[in-house]
Amino acid sequence: PPAAMPPTSPAAVDDQPASERIYDVTLTKPDEKDLFGLVWATASPERGGYPVRAIRKGRVVDNHNTANPGSSILPGDIIMSVNGKKDPESMKTELSTQSVVKLVMKR
Repeated sequence: PPAAMPPTSPAAVDDQPASERIYDVTLTKPDEKDLFGLVWATASPERGGYPVRAIRKGRVVDNHNTANPGSSILPGDIIMSVNGKKDPESMKTELSTQSVVKLVMKR
């Protein structure tokens, strides 16, 4: 009989801890004067991105979280990119100048 293969954990297959999940969120400002309301740590990268520190109440992300609990952005989540930009200065520029942003997040 063929030799039994040793069991593999999901983390070994995809190189991510089983507890980490990568997800995309597209946010749209209803008005260009609106703010996304993300507070994040640009000076302290971790786990391949920049950690969310807080969500400002009543802003675009807070409203998104209320309407979309399955794809909410929470403190502790990691922002990996904004509109494909991965360095913090470019990410900040996208968040401050664009009305629609696609974020790649990690939880």
